[in-house]
Amino acid sequence: MLGAILGDMIGSYYEIHPEVERLPSMKMKWHDYSDDTVLTVATMEALLNNEDYAKSYRNYFMNNQERDYGRRFIEWARDEKMPAYGSYGNGAAMRISPIAFMAENECWLEKEVYQSATVSHNHPAALTGAQAIAFCIFWLKEGKDKRYLKKEVERRFHYDLDFRIIEIRKSYTFDASASGSVPQAIKCFLESENLMQAIGNAVYLGGDMDTIAGMAGALGEAAYGIKRALANTILSRLPKEYQNTVKKFYNKSLARRL
Repeated sequence: MLGAILGDMIGSYYEIHPEVERLPSMKMKWHDYSDDTVLTVATMEALLNNEDYAKSYRNYFMNNQERDYGRRFIEWARDEKMPAYGSYGNGAAMRISPIAFMAENECWLEKEVYQSATVSHNHPAALTGAQAIAFCIFWLKEGKDKRYLKKEVERRFHYDLDFRIIEIRKSYTFDASASGSVPQAIKCFLESENLMQAIGNAVYLGGDMDTIAGMAGALGEAAYGIKRALANTILSRLPKEYQNTVKKFYNKSLARRL
């Protein structure tokens, strides 16, 4: 969650400044949060209040419309009667991490991921991407190692993870589809040894950097944790009402005070 928000803030800077040299081990710069963070916090709010996901996503959009949402999502968010619009993008996967952090079993996780994703992103590829990110986080919480993650992601979600970030970065271009960004985000994590390296790998790769870094950051937090000082810095860059929601969610889902 905070790992996802951190990845969003760092990835956003380099997406806005593509001319800046990007190296995996560099000290990374931050930018303001994007729509990815808005909808991640909206997922927390829905879970805390046992609220319909569509209602929460629309409410958060209406109160923070200046972020860079997709055109179809904007149309959907402004029209309460509009059904899901068949998107195969990564928008469902990038907002899913709170569900995985709260989940206590795979049955509940699968049900909630479906409900969250399909209010807007009801294409099978979008749902698969959201499931892959959520299950990776859940497995990491359960103590599974990276070898298990790779095997299960390839078996259950049919993603090919037999590539290296350094090998694909020259040919990799911006791709906001779930199938073209979720496997890359998972690989950014698999090639990391700490949270910042997972995010750094995403920045080094390029493409849809805020979203890929956010997804990689969520996995990184599940595996490596997040230090209190860093958590406080991330929180300080959020609006007060977002801070309160995040703190409540951590207290409820992880029994951890921020």
